[in-house]
Amino acid sequence: MVGLDLGSLPWRNEQPAARRESRRLFYVGLTRARDEVHMLYSGFVDTPRGPMNWGRSPFLDELEARMEAAEGE
Repeated sequence: MVGLDLGSLPWRNEQPAARRESRRLFYVGLTRARDEVHMLYSGFVDTPRGPMNWGRSPFLDELEARMEAAEGE
């Protein structure tokens, strides 16, 4: 999975319903993997003002938190 940058996934200033759909599509892509998943982000998103460093998608933070919680159980 590529382009997991804040501003690309989810899109910047996305409405709540669209954000839920973006999250759903992220998890669908994640769960379709057979053996392993490679998730890539650069931290930079192209904007009309040039590249901006907004960091990684919050969906990755949510996934990381869930994985850590599962390890603790």
